[in-house]
Parts: sequence; C-alpha cells; structure tokens
Amino acid sequence: MKRATLAIHGIWTRSRSLAWIEVFENMASNELDVRPREYGYVSGILSVFGWYRDRIVDGEEKYARRVLAGQPGPNVIAHSFGCYVAWSLMAERRVQCHNVILLAPAAPEATDWRCFEEKFNRVRVYWSPRDEIIGLAPYGRMGKVGALMTHPRVESKQTTLLHCQHVEPARFKEYIEFLRQE
Repeated sequence: MKRATLAIHGIWTRSRSLAWIEVFENMASNELDVRPREYGYVSGILSVFGWYRDRIVDGEEKYARRVLAGQPGPNVIAHSFGCYVAWSLMAERRVQCHNVILLAPAAPEATDWRCFEEKFNRVRVYWSPRDEIIGLAPYGRMGKVGALMTHPRVESKQTTLLHCQHVEPARFKEYIEFLRQE
C-alpha cells in the first residue's frame, strides 16, 4: 500500500503557486498516494495575524484527521506558507506525520524539534539565503536561514534557489525518493 502524502501549497498569489502540486501528483503517482490540498486563497497581508493562520490550520487539521483516519501518518510536502501549516500540524496540533519535506518554509527557524519528535519520522528542510520572499515572513524565516536547532532526524539542506524554484519539476524526483523511504 502506498503511503498517503499531503501536498500543501503556499500563499495563493498566482496559478503557479498551485500548479506544482498537480505536476508532483502526476510524477509521484506510481510510488505515493498524493492528496493535493487546495485550501483556497491565502492573503499575504492577513497571514501576519495569528487568528488568520489558526483558522487555516484548523481547517487543515480537520481535513487531515478526517481523510487519514485509520491510516498510518502521512508524508507531507509543503511550500512556503504551506510549511507553516505542516509545522503547526506536527508541533501544535500533534498530528502524526511520517517523512516531511519543507520547501522554502515560512516556519519558525528556532524550532526545538525534540518537543514533538514523536510526530515525525524524518524532516528535510530546503532553504536558501537568496529567498527574498521568506525574509519578509513575520511568523518564521526557516526558508531563509535554515533550521537553527539540530536534531538527528532533521536535515537542513541549503540551496542557492530563489523562492519558487524549489517547486520546479526537475527537483521532484529527489523529493519523491525521500518521501517513499520508510
């Protein structure tokens, strides 16, 4: 049985923000059960407010618990603001995940992974000091500076990519390989 894989998009500013999910789903279909999650438009301006982010995470938590009930923890691949959602599901909502990829994450860079290490198998963070967009996120700049706190099952992988280059199809084979590992 293929493990379910949640694909979570970032702030929806143009169709490219969502297009990567469909391409990833098609490329991974033989190895992963990809569950694309388009939770709608996310306002970049409103995302600075905790109540707004909490509302989005609430919906994603309900979705994950409903759709994945009775299944082993899903893999997660997320980009930008979607990484904040994925991080919140593990760290604050205690949703069990398996392998997690955070691409250019707008998530807290000083995360103490030990506080919720039972909620993931492995995490890989792709970040770049060239990411101008994440440098503006007030709720976390992990995508610009990497994961600052180490953990044996968390890999912080520095790149030279710009923000949207993390979701180019040429990179998907590497992501699929990571996610399919037990």
